[in-house]
Amino acid sequence: MIERELGRAALVGKFRAELPRLREATDAEFNARRSEEERKLRDGIESDRSHRGLLNMAVFPFTRRRSRPEASLVGSTGFEFVRGSPLDELGVRNFDFLLFRPGDGNRQASAICGEVKSAVPRPAGLVKEIKEKAKVAQQNLDYVRRSYLQIGVKDPVGHEFVAMVNSADALSVVNAVVEDGGGIIVWHGVSVGPSVLRLADPPRRFPRRHTMLHWSKALNDALSGFPTNRRCFEVWPNSHPVSRMKSLVSSANPSEDSYVLRKGVLEQNLRQVDFFYMNDVEVQQEVDSILALGTKVGFIQPATLVGEFSFALKTRNPASLEKDLENRWVSYTLTEKHASMLEEKVQELRGRLLAEKAKHPELHAFEDKDGFATGFHHFPLVPALSEAELADFKTPYFGH
Repeated sequence: MIERELGRAALVGKFRAELPRLREATDAEFNARRSEEERKLRDGIESDRSHRGLLNMAVFPFTRRRSRPEASLVGSTGFEFVRGSPLDELGVRNFDFLLFRPGDGNRQASAICGEVKSAVPRPAGLVKEIKEKAKVAQQNLDYVRRSYLQIGVKDPVGHEFVAMVNSADALSVVNAVVEDGGGIIVWHGVSVGPSVLRLADPPRRFPRRHTMLHWSKALNDALSGFPTNRRCFEVWPNSHPVSRMKSLVSSANPSEDSYVLRKGVLEQNLRQVDFFYMNDVEVQQEVDSILALGTKVGFIQPATLVGEFSFALKTRNPASLEKDLENRWVSYTLTEKHASMLEEKVQELRGRLLAEKAKHPELHAFEDKDGFATGFHHFPLVPALSEAELADFKTPYFGH
């Protein structure tokens, strides 16, 4: 406890006197920038929506589960989507998606690792990021073989690396790859309008042009413009918290005045659709994480029956629920940011007072066993603030 660290009544008195002023100043500082903080949070939700749209456009043609046969490249190219955020479970830097084509008597097995960026302010930075992730993927190739590709650790497998970007950024990314010597294939699509997946054609005179094209001619030809879809999967392993929690809405069933969410339904939906590539343990962890997050921000709460949850907002309109979710997450996150700022200020005050205490160690020698000043000072012994009282000072308050 801070007061016990401070010990002497004079410093404890200073600490208590400063706390209300500290909170008032912090409230004013945070309220002055609250609108800007909220804008950033909402921009982050929109950015994730754009990223997810491009990610879905990249994998949809390679997904049997969500594609009609005529809308799939699985049959004509052999490549299939096998994993979102590969290596994420190892806690290492990872790509956004992994495609795989098994080998046969005529061709070697081949994997495509893809990185998606809905905005590319620094194309050279994206090239550097992909090449760093490529090194990590190669270092973990044995794990990838066993866990995702279901092949032996000694089986040969080729690998290609893709940058999936908005069409508006494709040329600048191609130029950055050329400047860096090639080795990355650029896909692109538009964020609005017809959903078409394309491969960016590298410069004809570039000596290493072949490193910016797929080994598969069938894949290169198909990506001259292949119809795709922005809404293949709604939840990804590293999706924005709001995107993850929207699965609570899509998995809910209508009740008398609103919706009821059953954990089993959520788990089944995620296992069969969005996380079909995960094992049961991974899916369960995702389900528990999403439910905990929804409860923490006040969007859902446990119902009477075990495994059932009700929504805080009573409505039969899914769009209204999703809007309520966004607002609750923004409000919760702002409160957390405010509390973090206040805690930082309190710790700064603590540091100043402890430094003041250290300047006079001889005074500290007269403190009693409870850490508070005795007769040497002309201050009465000050009862310690309880944890609840101290926490009350640290509770953020948004002025209007």
